[in-house]
Amino acid sequence: MTTTTQGGVPINEHKTLNTVVHAAFRRDLRRFDAALAAFPDGDQRRAADLVVAWDNFEAQLRQHDDDEEQHFWPALRELGVDDALVGDLDGEHSAMLRSAAEAGTAMHALADRPTTSSAASARERVAVLGSALLPHLEHEERDLEPFSASRHGTPQVKAAQKAVVRSHLKTIGTFIAWLSDDADPPALAQIRRDVPAPVLFVVRRLGGRWYRRRIAPTWAA
Repeated sequence: MTTTTQGGVPINEHKTLNTVVHAAFRRDLRRFDAALAAFPDGDQRRAADLVVAWDNFEAQLRQHDDDEEQHFWPALRELGVDDALVGDLDGEHSAMLRSAAEAGTAMHALADRPTTSSAASARERVAVLGSALLPHLEHEERDLEPFSASRHGTPQVKAAQKAVVRSHLKTIGTFIAWLSDDADPPALAQIRRDVPAPVLFVVRRLGGRWYRRRIAPTWAA
């Protein structure tokens, strides 16, 4: 992923769907930080909505990591990527997933006790996750993404993509809706390049209904 500017505003140029997913993780971390900082004391409904959004975020994070470890990284290893690099990234996965679990515990505690104090504790745990997740995303984009993008059309990577789609058919609508939520034009363009138009139409119109009904309004509040 490269960065240019247009009128002083950073524009991300995506070459694979991987960096679009990364952008969605960064977006949600910002959203949770802002929402928890402004949490209204005693607002049970707001707490419940944030927990639903969190559970989706954590599920997307774990799914993304599983897809990399089980499908994409083996394909890239076959294509000759530095095995030590993938090993380092794998270790970072383990650390950030531990932080995600701790943040999830704090988020669910907020649902049980919806106070500004609980929100502050959850915000701290989300920040700890960010301190592990954000450097990992930067590391992957800097050192692995160029190799991956240059081999995007290889049989190995295409096979990995198909395996991921097959394993997540029931959740792909939520994934696309989550990925597209407030995405910038370059990200949306990459989604259209990687997802066939008929599939994209169906999953956006049908499969993404739950996300649009249950989670998207949380961020519009």
